[in-house]
Amino acid sequence: MILKRGLNWEYLVEESSETHLRGQLDLQQQLQRQGVTPKRFECRYDELSTETRLNKILLDGLHRLRPLVTSSSVRSDVNRYYGRLQQYVSYERMSLRDIESVSLTRLNEYYDNALRLAKLIFEQAFVADLGGRNRRIQSLLIDMESTFERVVYRAVKAVVDTEYYDVRNDSIGHLSQSESGIGHLSMYPDFWIQNREEDVVLVGDTKWKTGTEPSRDNFYQIAAYQAKYGTPGVLVYPDVAGEMTDTYTYATGSGTDAGRGELWSIEIEPGEEASYDQFVQTVEATIRDNLPQSLVKSEALP
Repeated sequence: MILKRGLNWEYLVEESSETHLRGQLDLQQQLQRQGVTPKRFECRYDELSTETRLNKILLDGLHRLRPLVTSSSVRSDVNRYYGRLQQYVSYERMSLRDIESVSLTRLNEYYDNALRLAKLIFEQAFVADLGGRNRRIQSLLIDMESTFERVVYRAVKAVVDTEYYDVRNDSIGHLSQSESGIGHLSMYPDFWIQNREEDVVLVGDTKWKTGTEPSRDNFYQIAAYQAKYGTPGVLVYPDVAGEMTDTYTYATGSGTDAGRGELWSIEIEPGEEASYDQFVQTVEATIRDNLPQSLVKSEALP
């Protein structure tokens, strides 16, 4: 976003030796460097530059982040942004004091989120918890999308009654098939459930995101999975204050559901100070409460 909006520019004091006087003459440097027969002018002048404290903080933040990222795709993005920023800003080791000394104005307030993120990196508060506070930094340092998918899949396996159902996360088949019988575009829901007769009874997809509503791509993807076998579907999101929780029905021009079952979306609320074990327990409890009860194993009586 910052590179799209434009980097911060400020007038900075520069010093250089010039063949013609530029700005002010630095008398002390003139005498020390040029002597009694000067051939150049030692000048001090204001220059509009991207070598600002704000930009140097961002560059140093990316520099510190690069060796910590575990996701290859995110690491590639971080390296790309680092390389692009290096074209305009020279590297300099910065500190928390530099961050705290920055005062944003109306002209550079779009740096606010990036500055907060840089502060987290500088403080090394990388994965303090799985709550919503540090989701941006978690997503950079850990492949949170894959981690969230795995936790949800294991939770579904833990709560579904496996005496009557199987929970799987492999392909449910192809989206299309040619006349010669060759399948195209294998489909892989994050989890799907089939009964002992091998009928698919539910498909689910897990999305690690911070928006406030399911995206068009989310709907298209789960709709394709549901249409394959005409099943209900569920979208699982991290907690965004209830903005994602809802129930949907598909509608065509004739008012039908296009052969699909109901679709609902749920949120996992880990809590601000949740440990990993507590997070897993919360995921399992949320999945148990939101799956059709006919699929869920009975809880043992205390």
